[in-house]
Amino acid sequence: MQQIKGVHYFLGVIVLIMIAITGCRQIDVYEKMANIPRHEWARNYAAVVEIDVKDSALHNLFFLIRHTEKFEFTNIVTTLSVQDTVKNAKPFAFMKLNIPLTNKQGDWTGNNMDDLYYHRVKINQPLFLKPGRYKFILLHEMKVDPLKYILNVGVAVEKALTSP
Repeated sequence: MQQIKGVHYFLGVIVLIMIAITGCRQIDVYEKMANIPRHEWARNYAAVVEIDVKDSALHNLFFLIRHTEKFEFTNIVTTLSVQDTVKNAKPFAFMKLNIPLTNKQGDWTGNNMDDLYYHRVKINQPLFLKPGRYKFILLHEMKVDPLKYILNVGVAVEKALTSP
């Protein structure tokens, strides 16, 4: 009986060590949001954020939005341009995004606090970025102009995990 308890204790310690080792992987995430003036996103207003990337790697991009519960649409259509600010070149990536903000039942999918909702939605296959500062330019393409009840929009950049 004593030997069985010792084996269980040993196995428990091994499991905890494995969890600690695999749980300590650092994921670099850079996230910025642009404020939307008067909480009304005009079609001609470019929401621009700049993010510094530290290393050459594949990166996942995420669309970020904060809005109130009064926002009247179940999705948002935007464009995203990515530009390397060091080279001051034309955008090297351009994406048209149709981001769902609700589930099939019509409930907001984002995290909420009171009447504010925050969504973080993955928007692409990994994009290769080199070290440097990148400019992310967001424009909305909805039929209604301006879009009311939007507080912030932005981008998160996360180093993509590669298989070992």
